[in-house]
Amino acid sequence: MYNEDQFYGNWKQLKGALKENWGEFTDDDLLAIEGRTDRFEGKLQERYGERKEEVRAWVDEWLENHPYDARDQKN
Repeated sequence: MYNEDQFYGNWKQLKGALKENWGEFTDDDLLAIEGRTDRFEGKLQERYGERKEEVRAWVDEWLENHPYDARDQKN
């Protein structure tokens, strides 16, 4: 399972995938989430009724296809 550092480190790239996969995410939502897994999971549960397990599985799959790079944290 992903961790907070992986999620945050890939946040810029992940934002586009989130909007593509869950179209109701607004720019304000993404600003509020700001790379925090707890906020992301909460927002998905609130908007879509997604279970944490489903959300985590989606993020895990995305991260497998987009390996974590610590350099992303500097952006």
